[in-house]
Amino acid sequence: MSLNDNKFIAVIPARKGSKGLANKNIFMVNGRPLIDYTIQAAKNSNYIDEIYITTDDSFILDYAKKNNINFIERPKFFATDQASANDVLQHFLSEMPEDLISKDPYLVYLQPTSPLRNADHIDDAIEYLFEKKAKKCLPLWWN
Repeated sequence: MSLNDNKFIAVIPARKGSKGLANKNIFMVNGRPLIDYTIQAAKNSNYIDEIYITTDDSFILDYAKKNNINFIERPKFFATDQASANDVLQHFLSEMPEDLISKDPYLVYLQPTSPLRNADHIDDAIEYLFEKKAKKCLPLWWN
């Protein structure tokens, strides 16, 4: 479902490396990889039209393929501690399929390290965006 004919694309950044916990995005939590909580939240959203994972991790790429999730392979340069969320999104936009670009979608950036975020949270943020007639809705930590 879309608001005002807009498309909503979930972008899940899931790089392999981590300063704190190696392979944290595939760390098993209650029998599921951590990233799966974010995938399920996006799938259960009333507004997300498509889901993309951007990663440099072969395990996550395989997981995306097995679960019919779109993916974009991220070069190592965009998978370092120095790469910002803006860098990751710029790379995603440069690789995004043309048919999606032509729809001028909203990008919903969903980090896999937020397993308590659910579809209701995503939907509430999207509804708030439209209620306020805003162009973007960013969390407080965004750089």
